[in-house]
Amino acid sequence: MATSDLRILHTGMTDNRGGIETFVMSNNRELLKEGIKFDFVCMYDTMAYEEEVTEYGEKVYHVARELKQPIRYYKDLLGIVGNYDVVHINTQTCANILPLIACKVKRVKKVVLHSHNSSTDTTLKRIMHKFNKHFAYKMADEYIACSRAAAEWLYPRKLVESGQVKVIHNAIDYDKMKFDGNMRSNIRKELKVQDDEVLVGNIGRQTQPKNIIFLVKAFEKALDQGFKGKLLIIGNGPEHEAIMDYVTTESLSDKVVFFDNRPDAYMFYSAIDIFGMPSVYEGLSFCAVEAQASGCKCLFSTNMSRETAILPTTQFLSIDKEEHWVNELMRFASYGMDRTEEDNREYLENAGYVLSSEALRLKEIYYEV
Repeated sequence: MATSDLRILHTGMTDNRGGIETFVMSNNRELLKEGIKFDFVCMYDTMAYEEEVTEYGEKVYHVARELKQPIRYYKDLLGIVGNYDVVHINTQTCANILPLIACKVKRVKKVVLHSHNSSTDTTLKRIMHKFNKHFAYKMADEYIACSRAAAEWLYPRKLVESGQVKVIHNAIDYDKMKFDGNMRSNIRKELKVQDDEVLVGNIGRQTQPKNIIFLVKAFEKALDQGFKGKLLIIGNGPEHEAIMDYVTTESLSDKVVFFDNRPDAYMFYSAIDIFGMPSVYEGLSFCAVEAQASGCKCLFSTNMSRETAILPTTQFLSIDKEEHWVNELMRFASYGMDRTEEDNREYLENAGYVLSSEALRLKEIYYEV
């Protein structure tokens, strides 16, 4: 039964369907059942999922860009945050603390600060983050993070070690992500992947920290050693052109398949045999959780949090050792691609990645006085 209506303002949304946006929208859909609605602050002309949230009767406030017009951006925030009892600040660093300051000035009753990452690839952001980290949390009332590593990145150590930071996992809808044999057959047929071929995959934003070019090169080396298979890359981002150029230059176009961002990307997990994420750093990837829910054999960078491991078959490999990735691809190919409709729900439940449970934990945070 739904509780009395409550509206939460979320900051940190962009025009890309990334980790923050996926977390917010997954919990949005779940908490609508509880009578809780989200509204959003976005610095972009359009927000990811904007059409969907508008259908729910939720608001999107388009504000000035923080870097281009910081004063106007701050004034825009001041005109919005005071209308809410609860503001949920989604962030990857402490570089931008203006939403926290605005909430403090407007005396928002509850400010939830949420860490979604464990590093940054920008030197200026890293410097600002290091400076702001020691006092930014003092302007919030609740501290949450997607993983222990993300907690240690955003908050002072004493706060993490005292247990004041709650880890709310990037949980998923298992029934949507679980393995589907018919889907596997149809998609592999569409991709022209033979029964005796291995389909290696990566889904996500193509940025330098995601290091997808490393996966392409490891795949290429495996091909040189007789590996039979294809590589599927779904997504877009600033590194997309460089990756495509490399594939073309190395004459891999018949072995590497690209798809742009697509809302049905989750269906491809059933077709994929090996899901690779050679990330330089990562908060806690939704794609990593989704791939394991579907039962993919997963190869993750040792730079990723061990909290990411859900299935016993998941492995962590160093990106300093390309040959280890090549060897794992070859080893997998040697024992076949017999994927079955195994039920991985219990693994997700034990690890805390079931959406219905984690959304209720978030609800409790919103309602705590």
